[in-house]
Amino acid sequence: MKKNNVAILRNVKECAEKIEAYIGSATEEQFASDNKTVDAVLMQILTIGEYAGRLQNIDLLSRHSEIPWDKIKGLRNIIAHSYDKVDRSKIWNTVQIIRSEFSVQLQRAIECETKRQANDHDFSETEGESIKL
Repeated sequence: MKKNNVAILRNVKECAEKIEAYIGSATEEQFASDNKTVDAVLMQILTIGEYAGRLQNIDLLSRHSEIPWDKIKGLRNIIAHSYDKVDRSKIWNTVQIIRSEFSVQLQRAIECETKRQANDHDFSETEGESIKL
């Protein structure tokens, strides 16, 4: 696995953490009426979608199929191209998913891919060495 995929996953996690910080303890009504927070959250969701589009490793995507990569990229496209039609209640629902299961799934993916990367590195260091009997 390429090193940049772990970095991309970490960047996605950072975006999710920013969303959590922006929302804080706000209710759906408070969120929907706060244009600055809505804009900040939408920007982070858009950024997550951009990063998801950079994950090209099919094995990585299939190893973490519990994360809805295609839906994430699709939501990014809606935000980018139909900004005026974004439904704030649907964004709120998305935020709730990000704050719960998505963050957990993402952390698992980061841990898994970090281990795989370390194993790949260990293997590449031994390539070309003869086995001593």
